Amino acid sequence: LEKVSQLNGSVIEMNSDIAVEMNLYSNKQAVLNAEDVQKVIPEAIHTNNDDATTIEITSIIPYLVEAIKDLKRENENLKKLLNVQ
Repeated sequence: LEKVSQLNGSVIEMNSDIAVEMNLYSNKQAVLNAEDVQKVIPEAIHTNNDDATTIEITSIIPYLVEAIKDLKRENENLKKLLNVQ
């Protein structure tokens, strides 16, 4: 949860021509900032031969799963506290 909490998602609107060139369904895309990801989950960052930095989004999924489990545990603990009172 700690790592996921440090990431900020946003929505960007790309140039329509670029979106078509990249075979995207929409020019609006949900994104993460590569610099933020580099600081928190460096293994999810890849640099290609052209020095372009990309995020391997599948490398972030395990962190998301664990964050959801953490939140579920916290929620269950809070429910128990409320039921005790």
